[in-house]
Amino acid sequence: MKGTLQRWALPVMMLSLLVLLSACATNDKFFNMRVEALGPGKSAPDLESASELVSNLKGPENIIIVYDASGSMLWPSTPGGEPRFKNAHRALSKYVNGIREKHSVGLVVYGSRYPSGIFDGKINNLQAAIKSCTEDIVLTVPLGKVDKNSFNSELARLSQNKSYKGDTPIGGSIAKAAEILKKSPGERKHIILITDGAEECFSNDRGKGIPNSISPEAAVRMAAENGIVVSIVAYGIGLGKDGKKISNPEQALLSLQKLATGVFVIANTGEELTRALMQVDVENFKFDLLDVNNKSVARFSLRETFRVDTTPYASTIRLLKSRMKFSISAKGGQNFKKDIGIDEDMKDVTLFLRLKRPDDSDPDIEPPRLRWSD
Repeated sequence: MKGTLQRWALPVMMLSLLVLLSACATNDKFFNMRVEALGPGKSAPDLESASELVSNLKGPENIIIVYDASGSMLWPSTPGGEPRFKNAHRALSKYVNGIREKHSVGLVVYGSRYPSGIFDGKINNLQAAIKSCTEDIVLTVPLGKVDKNSFNSELARLSQNKSYKGDTPIGGSIAKAAEILKKSPGERKHIILITDGAEECFSNDRGKGIPNSISPEAAVRMAAENGIVVSIVAYGIGLGKDGKKISNPEQALLSLQKLATGVFVIANTGEELTRALMQVDVENFKFDLLDVNNKSVARFSLRETFRVDTTPYASTIRLLKSRMKFSISAKGGQNFKKDIGIDEDMKDVTLFLRLKRPDDSDPDIEPPRLRWSD
């Protein structure tokens, strides 16, 4: 009898464990959530509405745009198309014209003044490369309240083809922007790098790098230590001199993506570049989903889908008759907070923040069934 019990003991224990695990799995509670913005009069969410809402909520920010004016920006974005710098100018002008007056903006340009000394990854003129990599990183629009005339004047200067001639000192350019920003007042500080290439001037191989050039990684670390976020728009990377796709752009893209502490976006056309700059703003602005104890259970940006585990709120669900209370909160120019109610059986939740007017910072919640009422 004892032997029989021993033989059955292990299978029974295994079966019990499987039943327990199965029960735990089926008791898991969660919902997937996405928060979108609806502009005034619009029936569907879009990036423009999200950008508008973020602009309304965001507090004063210090931004330096680092712009690539190296020789490759003369190449077309599409076969037989315009030089890619023309699309970049249109996108930049639209972006700057849309920046609110509460923000401070500056422009650092590299590659526009001295000719290149590096070709196809190899130094062919050391003295030219030294000037291009270390002396051709210039603050052309000082950091300050948005000066649209200065920006447009600088874009007009850069519109001359002879401006696009230099190399790509990404590390040195980020370092220069970070040095300026760390001396500026305020908490929100942001570098936006727009480039169509990877670092050319710095190399870990001392025989290949340019003297006094700066590692991109070191520059980004310095920025992070001073509370500065670095976002990168990779524009036109993967397109060759003829505007056609090259066979292997992944290495250059990966090297840039690893640098971004904020948003990394790929854009290959002028329209994509315009949208990429809006995307940088939207994705860098974070909301919190707070529970009834004001504890953050998720941190997210508009248009991002995220999962919320509701297992800890089982007792609350019963207490509130199968409806959970959460709040959407953001800290910007003013504290933003909206209470919402989630039913126990909801699995996929899309919530819309409806702007009543373009400058609305207190949008309505749609659909109405997601509004919380005591």
